[in-house]
Amino acid sequence: MKDIPLYKPHIPPGAGAALARVLESGQIAGDGNLPELEEKLRQFLGTPHLVVTAEFSRSLEMVLRMAGVGAGDSVLVPALACLATTTPILQTGARPVWCDIDPTSGNLDPDEIVRRRQPNTKAVLLYHWVGVPGDVQRVLRIASEAGLKVIEDAGEAMGAELDGKRIGAHGCDYSVFSFSPVRHITTGEGAAITFRDADQADLARRWRRYGIPPAGFRDSLGELSSACDITVSGFHNYMNRLAGTLGLLQIACLPGIVERHRQNGAFFDAALAGIPGIRLLRRIPRSIPSHWVYSFLCERRDDLLSKLRQNRVYASKVHMRNDSYSCFGTGPGELEGVARFEREQLSIPCGWWVSDEDREYILEIIRSGW
Repeated sequence: MKDIPLYKPHIPPGAGAALARVLESGQIAGDGNLPELEEKLRQFLGTPHLVVTAEFSRSLEMVLRMAGVGAGDSVLVPALACLATTTPILQTGARPVWCDIDPTSGNLDPDEIVRRRQPNTKAVLLYHWVGVPGDVQRVLRIASEAGLKVIEDAGEAMGAELDGKRIGAHGCDYSVFSFSPVRHITTGEGAAITFRDADQADLARRWRRYGIPPAGFRDSLGELSSACDITVSGFHNYMNRLAGTLGLLQIACLPGIVERHRQNGAFFDAALAGIPGIRLLRRIPRSIPSHWVYSFLCERRDDLLSKLRQNRVYASKVHMRNDSYSCFGTGPGELEGVARFEREQLSIPCGWWVSDEDREYILEIIRSGW
């Protein structure tokens, strides 16, 4: 039996030739194909305000700063998340306030916003565990009542839906998507941000490239214009044409990729239900996960993990609780839901590369016991 990886970068047909044409043109930087990529992403996600960027964590840092987060502030965030989600908080000079999760879903318990909010708290970072939508509407309502911005980490949730709308289109102040090598689609590295407010999207277009405005930076000869002022200090977070070219090819494949992840997820929903020692994640009604990977809860998790690995299925715990990492300076908190979920959660391959034969093989291993 071949190895069945947990992650696999999708390389669309014709990528090599398309990238070669960009290289041969000598024009790697600049707007190029980015407006077209942004428009197609807007259409797919169903949101009017979207900006593509160069890297996910840098984009999270950027929107944290746009939300007013800085030195001396705090941000509410689940303790069980990706480091790409949590370390950008430190880059702003702020500190995370670790929140508990619902141990049946892996997602933020919205009531934690009220329990954990501090006088210096500026924002809530809503992370969707492996593409299973969290309770966006409750988080938005509670955060609004508390005067907090909501930043949605949609890095693993491309194509996930809630109440008939894709994640990224529910009115969060900012939603950040990842195009790293191990997400649903990749541009090598890259990200996209959706915005509730059009003015914030316009600001992001300047911030992603040192604060340079989209128009007026160069004169009619293509020289730097003395009439152009840089009014805000920005970032180096601008997607190049190589990444944009790969992104456009990926967009054509994206609906099929998301659908295959969903099909494999639906298969495991039905096949794993009722197996002794396994519990499926609880999901919000009217939600459709994107199943970046397929996550579930199980007894003696490490025994099943070892068995799957021995049979060349790359299962994983995916993420660890971040409050245990010394870089945050907090130490593990008393978070009962996080502790329970971390002990029991396991993820198996669910992506576009998992064939019908592969998923039957994975199921056979699990059904035979551990």
